[in-house]
Amino acid sequence: SLASVAEQQKLRVQVAEHLEDAVQKLRHLSSQLACVIFDDQRLLKELKGGAFKQIFCIAVDQAVADDPLLRLAMFDAGARM
Repeated sequence: SLASVAEQQKLRVQVAEHLEDAVQKLRHLSSQLACVIFDDQRLLKELKGGAFKQIFCIAVDQAVADDPLLRLAMFDAGARM
């Protein structure tokens, strides 16, 4: 899994079960650099605010990977990968 690969690289991993849980965990990291890997497009809308500028967003979703227009829309919404 992505979490185990990240842990092998000595990164701190937090897994959120749902959108609200993810946003709450990210608020506690406000002074730290964070990389968010997600499959819920709603999370991008939450992260677009100024409080989360230090967060690097990676969209993980097969539908996004298969659709160039959807990928561009995710980039426009704030994803970086």
